[in-house]
Amino acid sequence: ETGDEVLKARACGVVKEIRRCQLTNGNGWAFPIPEKYLYQLKRGVHFWAPQYVCHKVMMGLLDVWQYLGDETAKETLLDCAGWFLRFTDDVPRETMNDMMDAEETGAMMEMWADLYALTGDPNHKLLMERYERPRLTGPLLHGVDVLTNMHANATVPEVHGCARAYEVTGDERY
Repeated sequence: ETGDEVLKARACGVVKEIRRCQLTNGNGWAFPIPEKYLYQLKRGVHFWAPQYVCHKVMMGLLDVWQYLGDETAKETLLDCAGWFLRFTDDVPRETMNDMMDAEETGAMMEMWADLYALTGDPNHKLLMERYERPRLTGPLLHGVDVLTNMHANATVPEVHGCARAYEVTGDERY
């Protein structure tokens, strides 16, 4: 936005280092926390907010790709999406719901919707759908206020995710 080439170089330099770490890991993982934190979520061990951290990294990659045209950010983000696709492939909906209820995920659904809008890749749409929080959105669809006394930093981004899902799919449910 500012045309600051030094700032652009720094952002792209950070992306380059994230990519280097991702390639060293060899499986698409590019985050500053251990993978085991997410695998523990699958087993019902809930703590902290590891998906929130992953979301923040991926949104940064998306921004650097989208606003600065950095192809390394694009490649890194697409590999992250591949990791999350594989991670969620064997997660039953009920377990996914438990994971979504137990920890803050940031705006994962919105991020996947943004990625789907850019790529048209049905896997990104699938991730968007997997990261919907039905125990929140279901009651809202029926006019039931379930937001009272809920953590706004967790719920508002999820509702934004539904709005973005509507924008990119036209699905009236969202």
